[in-house]
Amino acid sequence: VVYFNMPCKYTASKWAKRPVSSVFWPDSLALLGSETTFQWNDDMSAIEVLLDRTAPVTVGDILWIKQSRLVPSGNLVYHPTPTLNTTITAGEEVILNAKLTPSSVFPQACSQLQLGTADTIGLGGRLGRIVWGLGPRTTRPISEILEQILEETNDDGFNTLTVPPANLSRAVYAVRMLNGEDEYQLMTIQIEVVATITSWLGSTETVSVVVTIDKTEEPLPQVSAITPTALEVENRQTAKFGVEMWSVDQSQCVGVVDDSSGKSIESLWQYRACPTKSFNDCSDDWDALENVGLKDRARAPGVVDIAGFSFRPDSHHQFQAVAFYPESTKRVNTTFSLTVLPRPKPVVSLTGPEETSATCKFT
Repeated sequence: VVYFNMPCKYTASKWAKRPVSSVFWPDSLALLGSETTFQWNDDMSAIEVLLDRTAPVTVGDILWIKQSRLVPSGNLVYHPTPTLNTTITAGEEVILNAKLTPSSVFPQACSQLQLGTADTIGLGGRLGRIVWGLGPRTTRPISEILEQILEETNDDGFNTLTVPPANLSRAVYAVRMLNGEDEYQLMTIQIEVVATITSWLGSTETVSVVVTIDKTEEPLPQVSAITPTALEVENRQTAKFGVEMWSVDQSQCVGVVDDSSGKSIESLWQYRACPTKSFNDCSDDWDALENVGLKDRARAPGVVDIAGFSFRPDSHHQFQAVAFYPESTKRVNTTFSLTVLPRPKPVVSLTGPEETSATCKFT
């Protein structure tokens, strides 16, 4: 919100016919984003600015308002209004809690590795700025092979890091050639992805995740979450999770011995209850939804949709999407966490007349 120290009016009726945004200089509008909306409050003492998620403005930036567009309202004597400016500040502290989620913690060499920050909390309703890198736990020489992808992702400002199957297989193959076949079969190949996230409010946090390469040769389905992997709802609300499933064209990878192209993918959903929100003490056993009395209302494959009032308030749950080829015994899964919030305290509301005659009775 851009506040003025008194109500305003336009210096000429022609300005009032233009969008509210016309009072700002073009450079300031560029900071606020192309999809941002502007609206005066009732007495024109403030401009309410609803930023789009991609607006590049950050705390500390300066907004400039054109000279002689606005003047104090009412019958006041005033000098011509000069160019006005205001510095963007944060109204209240928002704590940044960065989270980095991989598409799989055990990706195969010929698979797409994708990492996102959709579960990050405290970005102030907008996308954060992310700098991607690889950490010291990354097996050599993977960092050198993937360097170009990291540079391109950072240059383009993407909030998701995607390593295509061709690039990942080439990086793993380089490890194989560097260490020899015997050593390769014995060693653990890891990639540590590091993301430094900065919110538009000025908070910065660095988070990392380590994925371990699955060296099995049999191709597995690719599974990627299309909804946040962590969700908080009231018990009256729906809980909905989803994944995308596909097969990789193995011909683009190095050292392929089998091809999964054209194979059909089957999927199912499983459930388990968890005692606490940490989700570190959940049951080891997963159950089919029907075995625990849960009904999936979704019709689309790869989606689970559980109706409201299916869980008690103040409870914690996990769902797991499992994908597989019918002729294979191997499975690929993605886990989702659900927190059902405590029941809100009841609110008492009394209705009735604000005043009544002393001779009237009422209850």
